[in-house]
Amino acid sequence: MNAFDERNAGASRRATNAIEAMYATGHGLLAQEQFSSAACVFRAMLTFAPHDERGWIALGACHEALEQHFVALQLYAAGRTLSRGGARCDLARSRLFRAMGNLEQAEEAMIRARRRAESTGDHELLRLVSAAEGKLS
Repeated sequence: MNAFDERNAGASRRATNAIEAMYATGHGLLAQEQFSSAACVFRAMLTFAPHDERGWIALGACHEALEQHFVALQLYAAGRTLSRGGARCDLARSRLFRAMGNLEQAEEAMIRARRRAESTGDHELLRLVSAAEGKLS
């Protein structure tokens, strides 16, 4: 490995560490019910890692906790579009639509989650979707 590659690898590790630190910080604030502060941290995280589905889900959860349900739905939709996969964002949309009494859209989001999960071949994700489907029944 040449010096240029070593510098890039080091920068990549530092960026990954920073993103993980932001996620941990935001999650800690979320657990302490400091929803607005946590949302700021997750927004910053997503600036650097827009493809990280965890950030979208966490930011949406902050807005749900602040009773900003339509904002949360839009964040989950953005996460579904920008993240690789997006099945978890579809699950979050399904759960929130159901809580809001919109059963048709909840079912549509669940179907999208199932399709996305099946396309990944990720067995844990498929189990997660199946468990969520069981809660809808």
